[in-house]
Amino acid sequence: MGASTSKITTGGALPSATPPPATTSLDRSTLPSLNKKKTYGARVPDSVKDRTNGKQVMTVVVGGKKYSIKIPPNLKAGDEFTFDIVYKETDKVYTSTLHALPNMEIVQTGPMIFGSVSLSYRDGVSNESMGGQVGKLMNCAQSKIIEVCMEKQQYNAVLGMNFNVTNDSSGEHGQFKTVIVTCCGTPCVVVEKKGLVESNPTNSISTIPTDYATTPALVAVAKPHAYTLWRNTGASRSWSKYIE
Repeated sequence: MGASTSKITTGGALPSATPPPATTSLDRSTLPSLNKKKTYGARVPDSVKDRTNGKQVMTVVVGGKKYSIKIPPNLKAGDEFTFDIVYKETDKVYTSTLHALPNMEIVQTGPMIFGSVSLSYRDGVSNESMGGQVGKLMNCAQSKIIEVCMEKQQYNAVLGMNFNVTNDSSGEHGQFKTVIVTCCGTPCVVVEKKGLVESNPTNSISTIPTDYATTPALVAVAKPHAYTLWRNTGASRSWSKYIE
């Protein structure tokens, strides 16, 4: 991107009052973590001829990602050992421009947070190529706001997100340019709603006709996305689901 570029990423929270959590039974150990630890097993490769001294390094692939790990000392080829991998569960954080998520309930919110990335460069980049960079800067700002969201109290969603893109030129001929992308949102803890009820309570068995003498043998009762067939059982004066 030109002869010289620099990129700085920052993020944080804007102090404000927040309401207390809607529940006290939330198990925070289930929320995403920036330092999630998981233990795996490996075997000393055959390329190791003598006993290990604790300095040998091998590459393992976990979840499609490569990691370099040290082999414990005093092992020989074929010996098994365990190792820990610490990783960020950023992929488990919901981000949305919406203020609510379908089938999810907000049980806690925090002060508004932001992630910002500034890219400075010397003129020499066409407007077209700079336009292609904006999407990458938005991703970078989003990644930062997710990390801010997970710090301290470990929220698992950022809702009401919005992006702002600004640019500036400086220098005698405007040859020095800066693009700043800022992402803002509200950190939340969301949980799946339990015991969801039908969205339209009128579309239920209570809508079945009670006039058995004038009602056809089969009647279709409207449902949100389909029709349920009910059968008039005649003398018993009752209705039951009709199944072919």
